[in-house]
Amino acid sequence: MSASPLEIRALRPEDIPEVARQHFAAFGDPTRNGHSVATLGPTFLSDVFYRLNLDNPGFHCDVAWAGERIVAFTVFSTDKDNVFSHLIRKHPAGLVLSSLKQLLRRPSSLRAFLANAMYLRGERLAFLDGVPGWWVVCAILPDFRSASGEERVGRRIVVDFLDRMEELMTELACPAWYGVVDPSNTPINKVLQRRGAAEAGRARAQGLDMVYYVKRFDSGESR
Repeated sequence: MSASPLEIRALRPEDIPEVARQHFAAFGDPTRNGHSVATLGPTFLSDVFYRLNLDNPGFHCDVAWAGERIVAFTVFSTDKDNVFSHLIRKHPAGLVLSSLKQLLRRPSSLRAFLANAMYLRGERLAFLDGVPGWWVVCAILPDFRSASGEERVGRRIVVDFLDRMEELMTELACPAWYGVVDPSNTPINKVLQRRGAAEAGRARAQGLDMVYYVKRFDSGESR
């Protein structure tokens, strides 16, 4: 089977609606994802989480294109304490307006808003001291994360995403990053372990018991 062309590049404004839709589809179910920001819906993701962070220097999103469509995306930060606080400092009006609209549409989302408020100053966990980088989220369409999907594009998209993330972190002198994973998600736990990330601790995140992995770069080397 010949490989389909795969392009990985930074998020563009025109990509946002589709990325928000895929983000919600992958992580918007509160029964599986607790109080994830994705549970606030694709409109909130599009209008706030992505669009209002376009001017955030510490917020990064890459998308993978294959067959004329986005088949995967990843979000990461080189300044974990600034992902959500940036919205308040730089876009308070947009944040408030979009939040009120969301609450009017779905009052039950108040719990998710309150749960996400803790991220305004970043997570305060001792084992994250000195770790400014954060692999926030990654989603790959099912057809492209299977063995046949990987064969179709000739590579593992998640590995390419992590390569790009670590290359940028090295350029920006970001010394370490962390990821938060459901302990029952065996594939992604294995990906992080193979990447050289070590389990740093466990804690409640968005109402769920999660594993925290940390990868520190030695002497500025990413891999």
